Amino acid sequence: MRPSLGLPLVLALAACAPATSTSGSDDGASNGALHTQRLPVAGDLGALCRPNGKEIKNAYDQPSYYASNGAGVMCSGSVGKLPAQSLLFNVGAVPTGIDTSSDDMAVRVTVSINNVVTTKTWTGRSFGPGSNGMRVDLFQVVNPDGQHDATVWIEVGQNVGLTIQQINIYDSHSHLAMGPGSKVYSDNEPITVEVSSDRTATLLVNGTPFDLEAGVASGSVAKAAVGARNVYTTTVAAIAGTQTGDLTLDATTTDGVAKMHVYRAHAACVYQGDPAGKKMLVTSFDPVLVGDPHQNVSSVAATQLDPSTLTGVQVMRLTLPVEFDSAGDLVVDAMRRCQPDIVVGFGEGMGLALEQTAYDLADSTNMDSRGAFQSGSPILAAGPESVASSLPLDALFTALGPALAAEPAVGTVDLHMSTDADGFYVCNNVFYRTVSEAAATGKTAGFIHLPATMKFDDASTAAWGELMRVIVQTIADNATASTTTNG
Repeated sequence: MRPSLGLPLVLALAACAPATSTSGSDDGASNGALHTQRLPVAGDLGALCRPNGKEIKNAYDQPSYYASNGAGVMCSGSVGKLPAQSLLFNVGAVPTGIDTSSDDMAVRVTVSINNVVTTKTWTGRSFGPGSNGMRVDLFQVVNPDGQHDATVWIEVGQNVGLTIQQINIYDSHSHLAMGPGSKVYSDNEPITVEVSSDRTATLLVNGTPFDLEAGVASGSVAKAAVGARNVYTTTVAAIAGTQTGDLTLDATTTDGVAKMHVYRAHAACVYQGDPAGKKMLVTSFDPVLVGDPHQNVSSVAATQLDPSTLTGVQVMRLTLPVEFDSAGDLVVDAMRRCQPDIVVGFGEGMGLALEQTAYDLADSTNMDSRGAFQSGSPILAAGPESVASSLPLDALFTALGPALAAEPAVGTVDLHMSTDADGFYVCNNVFYRTVSEAAATGKTAGFIHLPATMKFDDASTAAWGELMRVIVQTIADNATASTTTNG
């Protein structure tokens, strides 16, 4: 799932490829689970590479830069005076020729501000298996006074061919985030809201205002100043009041939004369709963009599916929050409790993509719905670098061609096989967790991206329901997983 947030996040060398890396870094946040949206603070950093790197265009007609094989400085120059605060530098590089088994320096990024030097080095091995061929890392630079120019150098090692696709500088302050994430809570469990100290957060609980400062005054909310942020901690019982059902928490500031769910019980294991058929868990997502009123096509399609039209299969539907860890946890929980034979996840992305491979990597320059940010974090610390879908992808490709042609209401759709999971955002996380869990029991599992759209009139909505029926029925007819006995 590739998000598209309102504020520009890539400053200079715009990369359409997802931001990826294989190692994280300290970004200055007080809570490792709460890293919010990065705000750009510098101008055209691509100019640093133009003297020594040849400008080219990528497949999306966006600028990219590369250096010829050989050691030396690839990009260098001043980026001017930067804000007096903690900053995050972000460099994205794709190797065009590199020894991925080498521990020698492949790329070194150096930032100097008033003779204070910060260096980040990647070896050839950094671009090896698990990096998906691209490297993007965030590293912290402290700028104490804002009175001195910052100078940046990017060097390449011996016999290294490289394409630089991103150079960004971000404000490392966390403006707004909630935690610990969407899950099943008891009344006494804590809920946290982090907000920059120069901003005021408004919290809605199922649409009803909850005054954090009034809670501090009454003693139901604890407030602590942590760095440049205020951290409010309360409990589910305190924010719920007399409400006994699930809670949706919406936090806003003048320039930020965050969303989180409090579930009071696990999702019911309710299957609909052919009672004698295979059990299939179908997952979809909330809207991708925080605060976005438009629907997610995956949840529209899943909701419009009529299980009574299915033969040999019964479906359980589960809508997930757009959260890095929570979404995967909720799917695995449902798999273990409800014992589906088949699990297929749906999200929205670039075209109708039959995903082939998921990667053990959670990484994006964009926050998730609750304001969490992941930079090069493994999804499962001891997991394999990648896992493959076990869905009948060839059969799906064959069935979906004529099915799309029969549904003109959805418009022109690019049907294709995909190996990138449309980036290392939340969809890849769910895909990886689902397939990893299914592999242990010989179940069938995988992930499909539907094309992002904002068109949901009656005709197109019905069409997505029919396409979902085709997908579910084709998977059920061609899957090889053993079925679970009913009851």
